[in-house]
Amino acid sequence: MVHQNIVTVYDFGESGGFYYLLMEYVDGVNLRQAMQAGRITPEQALTIVPPVCEALQYAHERGIVHRDIKPENLLLNKQGQIKIADFGIAKMVGHAEPNEEANSHPQEGHTTLCGGTP
Repeated sequence: MVHQNIVTVYDFGESGGFYYLLMEYVDGVNLRQAMQAGRITPEQALTIVPPVCEALQYAHERGIVHRDIKPENLLLNKQGQIKIADFGIAKMVGHAEPNEEANSHPQEGHTTLCGGTP
C-alpha cells in the first residue's frame, strides 16, 4: 500500500529462522508521546483526524482492516504529518480460497492474514 499517511512497508519475510519487516523510518514521535509531552493542542488534534480517516478508507478500499488503531500506532513526523503504522496484525477482508477456509477460525469468517509481524 502506498499512501502518504501510511508507513510504507518495503519488504517482509523470514531469514535464518527470524521474521523481518523492512519499513519506512518516520522521524518523530507517536501520538501518545506527543500528547503526554503536551505538544498537541485541540486544534492540532482536529487536523490529525481527517488524514487518518482518509488513510484507513484507502486501506479499506483495498480490503485491508488495521485492527489496532491507537495513539502508539499513529506517528507524527517532525513536519507534523501523521502516519499510520503497524499494519502487522491487519487482515485482508474477502473470500478465502477453498484451501484457506479449512485454516480459518469460524469466528473470523472468510479472512486471511496480511503479512507483517508474527
